[in-house]
Amino acid sequence: MLMKKHFAAADVCVLEQNPRGISYGFGIVLAERGLRCFRKAHAASYEALITASFISRNRVISHPDESLFIEGGGYGGAISRLRLLEILEGSCEREGIRLEFNARVDTLEALTMPTWWWARTG
Repeated sequence: MLMKKHFAAADVCVLEQNPRGISYGFGIVLAERGLRCFRKAHAASYEALITASFISRNRVISHPDESLFIEGGGYGGAISRLRLLEILEGSCEREGIRLEFNARVDTLEALTMPTWWWARTG
């Protein structure tokens, strides 16, 4: 999204190795500083993320034998990994960014990149 924001005419495509709607993992916690950076970078996605997140200044650290409640500190937002992916996918699609799922890339040579890309990064 940031590339599209800065280079509006660019044809941006995100390659995802997994199928749409599949997530391996549980959840994400974004700390106060990360959320501020996210808001500055892409306000619309930030608003969707905040709406879907559980926001709190408190933390619970769980261990099999006990849980520790920590009150106060900086705030953070907790969101399921799948919901975060859905928000980011929707933001990409609204920005005209193509998403390709089941697209595993094992080597850079497997990508079809413009000549200028290789000249600048190779």
